[in-house]
Amino acid sequence: MASSPPRPVLRGIAAAPGRVVAPVWRWRTVLQGQAPLTLSGAEGVEQLRRAIEQVRAELAGKTARLQLAGLTMESGILEAQALMLDDPALVDGASELMAQGRPADESVATAMAPFVEMLRASPDPVFQARAADVEDVVDQLRRALHGASGTPPPPLEPSIVVARDLAPSQTAGLDRTLVLGFATEQGSATAHTAILARALGLPAVVGIAGLVEAVEDGQAVLLDGDEGTLVLDPPADLVAAVRPSAQAATDAEPAVTRDGHRVEIGCNAAGVDD
Repeated sequence: MASSPPRPVLRGIAAAPGRVVAPVWRWRTVLQGQAPLTLSGAEGVEQLRRAIEQVRAELAGKTARLQLAGLTMESGILEAQALMLDDPALVDGASELMAQGRPADESVATAMAPFVEMLRASPDPVFQARAADVEDVVDQLRRALHGASGTPPPPLEPSIVVARDLAPSQTAGLDRTLVLGFATEQGSATAHTAILARALGLPAVVGIAGLVEAVEDGQAVLLDGDEGTLVLDPPADLVAAVRPSAQAATDAEPAVTRDGHRVEIGCNAAGVDD
């Protein structure tokens, strides 16, 4: 009997362990809304302050959900982003640019760009991760200024998210009943997005070149967060070897004793075998 032809395998970086089979759902966000984009001066500053409070509230909600799931350490990633909203370099720098006639969203990005460049140029991965956090805060503010959401409408069935990149705040907001894992074109195994994926029990592969154009919505794929691969249209024998997603992604419920005391449990594991 002739063997079936090999299925295309896209290779990237193993970011969060686990294997899951599901259809592709390509992540799309559009920066659009009803808010005027040309506001500057005092009116622009006031709009920026409202956007800051909106983003602060959204971050607080996501932080609370992480903490409720017992992910106190990981929630610190979003708490640090909330602190950035109070940085004078953000409001004062953007306000000065708006006083010169620059629009609010452009002023925010320009004011924070030097800090992103400085952090990204650091040889320390910790500081490089902070650069992504600053960019995440800027993107959240720009979306708020545009009246746009940072999360597209969810998939209609449990799926694997495929995106060019996912920010830490977007990863923390994923609906785990509908998102079984994700693959991205950008990112690294040490980035905050990958750290959150591991904490949430979401298999993830990052750094797959040309990923978004290589797949179609609804296409069946096997995401292997242990090997760092994405198998397109996997054969039946590979699918059968993967545990059901409901078992593979254990829900991150808080650890609570019978008498109501919450216990924080953690471990240092490099992979499933550990």
